[in-house]
Formats: sequence, C-alpha cells, structure tokens
Amino acid sequence: MDKIKKVFWVVLVLTLLFALHIVWAGGKQEEVVEARVIKIGYTAPFTGGAAEFGTNGWRGVQLALEDIEKAGITINGEPHKIKIIR
Repeated sequence: MDKIKKVFWVVLVLTLLFALHIVWAGGKQEEVVEARVIKIGYTAPFTGGAAEFGTNGWRGVQLALEDIEKAGITINGEPHKIKIIR
C-alpha cells in the first residue's frame, strides 16, 4: 500500500509540474503583430491558344501587387498583406 501512495504522489506532482509548465509557457509568449493575409484568387488560361493572355495578366497582377505592398494596406489600423493564389 505504501508503494502505491508513493507512485500516486509522484504521478500527481509530475502532472502538476507539466500543467504549470504549459501555463507558464503560454503566458510568456511574445506579442507579435502579424499582418493579416487577404487571399485573392486569379484564374486565367496558361496553356493553349489563349496562354498569352493569362501570362500577361499574371504579370500585370504581380506588378500591381508590388505597388500595393509598397504603399501598405491597413484596415482598422491593422496591417494587411495580399496573397494572390494562382
């Protein structure tokens, strides 16, 4: 019976230490201001007879995205980034 009590207390203490570690580590996280990502889809033909239009359009989207990123986007005071999904 004495051995069971010791095992119980060891397991209890280890469980509490583990729980405290999780709480402590969670409270110490640095506040990082990450930009929110706005995802925009782009669809166009990239093969076949109309591939030229799709490729040129894609280049235009990339140029516009560079200009937008230079200017920066803020919505309600929070920085945002745009990601074009092809």
